[in-house]
Amino acid sequence: MEKDKVAAKAAFDALPTSKKIGHIWEYYRLQIILGIAVTLAAFSLIYGCVTRVHPDLTVILLTRAHIADETADALEEWIAPHIQDANGDGRTAVNVMPISFDLLVPNETVIPLLAQLDGQLTAGDVKLIIADELFAEWFNARNGNLIERYAEVINNPPMIEGLAPLFVIERIEYERHMSGRRGERKEIEHANARTIFHLLAE
Repeated sequence: MEKDKVAAKAAFDALPTSKKIGHIWEYYRLQIILGIAVTLAAFSLIYGCVTRVHPDLTVILLTRAHIADETADALEEWIAPHIQDANGDGRTAVNVMPISFDLLVPNETVIPLLAQLDGQLTAGDVKLIIADELFAEWFNARNGNLIERYAEVINNPPMIEGLAPLFVIERIEYERHMSGRRGERKEIEHANARTIFHLLAE
């Protein structure tokens, strides 16, 4: 058996480079493909983590009326100059997430949207909610223990004037007193939420 292995190795070593490559591909094709796939997946994950922008303020815009992405983008641009850099990347980034559905007509399309809303709130990144009257009442009744400030929007930015009356809600989180850099970032995010709350409500 050992002689056969030695002979096989000698025969392989004697092959020209192109045939060696062909031989390796023929017998180890699956392992090579899997190895490349795993490497690409790991690279993609690492690249995503490194380049992901963590917003300095996350806002949910919660209404029955449909909100166009352009409206959310315009609101992000309006908010950004008024807040601080929470994540230390040298700029201010805002994430406005529009969520729209009719709360009074429960059906199969509402269930995943409610699940999406619950997921966003549970994740803890959302510090501010701008909601129409119906959603503000619903949210206040359902999540009252998470609300620190609740007020009608008086100073409507131009892009959401047509949605009035709106209400702005600032949220409390148990993470408020975390220590270290993450705690500092959370404090700045809450300060950003407070700033926009005052701009909208006073």
